[in-house]
Amino acid sequence: MNEAKYWEIKEKLDAFIREKKLTPGSRLPSEVILAKMFQVSRPTLREYFKVLQREGKITTINGSGTYLLDQNRRIDNQLNDLQGIGRMIREAGYEANQEILSVDFGDPDDDWREALSLREQEDVWILNKIRTADRKPVSVSWSIFPAHIIGNMKFDTEIRQGKYSVFEFLERKRGIYVTSAFTQITALTAADVYESSVRQHLGNEVLKLVQLHFDRNDKKIFLSIDYIRTDMISLNLIRSRKGVYV
Repeated sequence: MNEAKYWEIKEKLDAFIREKKLTPGSRLPSEVILAKMFQVSRPTLREYFKVLQREGKITTINGSGTYLLDQNRRIDNQLNDLQGIGRMIREAGYEANQEILSVDFGDPDDDWREALSLREQEDVWILNKIRTADRKPVSVSWSIFPAHIIGNMKFDTEIRQGKYSVFEFLERKRGIYVTSAFTQITALTAADVYESSVRQHLGNEVLKLVQLHFDRNDKKIFLSIDYIRTDMISLNLIRSRKGVYV
């Protein structure tokens, strides 16, 4: 399915569900009615419904209709959309909070230095925090910022006050707008330096996201290492085949 069309239908369906105050177990209108309402073809709508079924959001019963499913209020992380975990938690209907575990300043390890293309002898700020949804831990992260990105700001004090997310801090205090990120997804293994700490907070169902963030000029801004609790956060990605036109 065309990615733009996917998001267009998703927004219209989400708006319809909110407007009608539909809840898990509610039956959706027929395919004919929805296709006409959303101004799409029935095959396009049917293809979108297949995506929703794979995501566990709806179920279709032959001869009865299509129903919304209770997803146990899972938090959806659309990897196509670069956004903070706190925002995703709030949009899923949870109370979002964070605990700053540490804010340190010092030498980066070799992998961080290479990834961020740091200047010789340049130090970094290292922010370690845990995100919770209704007081349940859902992610642990380490964010690494080159010293020249933070400048002379009192980063430790500003971040510990909890007024801003990382993106908000960069935008409001430094005038830096992160617009993209290169993301690598891997499993959490025993060889990971943070493995013991992460499992202590999140348990065993965990994936690791290493993300290098860029501004609008493709300048490297910061590196984040996020550990995601997959029994509460689902990671979704829309993929398209190139050169195929219908």
